Amino acid sequence: MIYIFDADGTLRASTVPSQPCPNRTGEWKLLPNVKKTLKKIDWSKNHIGIASNQGGIALGYLNLDTAYQLCCDMVVEATGRWPPTGCIQICPHAPDEGCACRKPKALMLEHIMRFYGTRDAMMIGDMESDRLAAEAAGIPFRWAADFFEWQARP
Repeated sequence: MIYIFDADGTLRASTVPSQPCPNRTGEWKLLPNVKKTLKKIDWSKNHIGIASNQGGIALGYLNLDTAYQLCCDMVVEATGRWPPTGCIQICPHAPDEGCACRKPKALMLEHIMRFYGTRDAMMIGDMESDRLAAEAAGIPFRWAADFFEWQARP
């Protein structure tokens, strides 16, 4: 099974007021219960994927390498394991660019499933675009609040 997660609002939160996504190291924290929940998953039998819209790249807030490194750091913090190359997919385009990869489109999810060679996957996210991407990819979806058992939105 591949657990495909959105990044911001699902696994991590920006620590910079009024900034929805981190732009550099030290600007994020894991959300409640993320580490505890992911520790219960047997990563020798299951896989992790990250599918994240990062429009800040197109807007010049950070570059693709930094966004990728921040996602790698997030996976290491959350699971204690370095993510395999190919399991992190980032859309670097601005929301209005009409690209093929930005959620709610399924291309990032499709790339992750192709990387692992299976369609046995589930998307976990916090936004309607995450749910729609899962639907477009033909895989189940779970809200982050339910998956991580948040009593209230963090």
